[in-house]
Amino acid sequence: MALSPGIKYKLEKYFFLDNVANFYENYKAILEDRIFKWKGASYYFDGSKVVRDNLTKAKMFIKVADQYYRKCIVFDDDHDKEHKQPIMKLVRYNEGTVKQEVKDISLIPRYQMFFNEPENTNKYRRIKREVFEGIETVSYNRYNPVYHDIKPGSWKTIESFLRHIFSDTNLAGETMYEFGLDYIQHTFFEPRKKMPVLCFVSKERNTGKSTFLYLMRAIFQENVIVVDSDRLNSQ
Repeated sequence: MALSPGIKYKLEKYFFLDNVANFYENYKAILEDRIFKWKGASYYFDGSKVVRDNLTKAKMFIKVADQYYRKCIVFDDDHDKEHKQPIMKLVRYNEGTVKQEVKDISLIPRYQMFFNEPENTNKYRRIKREVFEGIETVSYNRYNPVYHDIKPGSWKTIESFLRHIFSDTNLAGETMYEFGLDYIQHTFFEPRKKMPVLCFVSKERNTGKSTFLYLMRAIFQENVIVVDSDRLNSQ
């Protein structure tokens, strides 16, 4: 069906397709710092405005305050190949090295500061904008998004494992299973709530301590890191 120029303009304006800046502004909660398509071209938000992605490496970097960082994918070395998972890390780069990789460093997304706001649902924000007394601050979230399609279903294997891990009893003679289940649920759905620190202690091997760690990594993905004695001693 052919549309008259006037009708086409009204439809584009209604769906925010008349201008790429308007399109991003309306869908920024979804797009955040992702590259997106608009009328056949690729764009992204650089921290202050929407810019066209000209197949440069600029999107691989961010600048926070006066420091440059490159997004790198690493595999955490937990000495278990089966459970290695990719982790996105921000590696510091000096300006001279950045210029060797990016022709126009003005295209690199810029933010005023970092913030750390854990959120594991669709309320997650990579970028936060705050305006106070006319001053706008754009911040970059260090916490990474968690990708899960949560739906009801059978979980017999995990349930059996959690009952094993939390099989000890409290002073009232009750098993710690309900506590453990509540702990994991609260940590996932209310990650900013203050919680006690769980410590699993056993002189025996093959009790499930490492498996529980791998389960937490599967749930919280890039936001879990193994801190072993070597890392603690290196500090």
